[in-house]
Amino acid sequence: MLAWDLGRADWRTFRVDRLRPRVPTGPSFTPRDLPEEVVAAYVSRRVSSAAWRYTAATP
Repeated sequence: MLAWDLGRADWRTFRVDRLRPRVPTGPSFTPRDLPEEVVAAYVSRRVSSAAWRYTAATP
């Protein structure tokens, strides 16, 4: 799932298998423009890079 995080002021990805359903009780939100036109590509890049703290290039 892709969502805007107010605390970080940035887009975040969330694993849906780790979410618990909740009944909304707070205010509604203002829709934002998506970070890219192809959301699947954006999420794929974010998820693949988030799993690794360091990356290395091969010679």
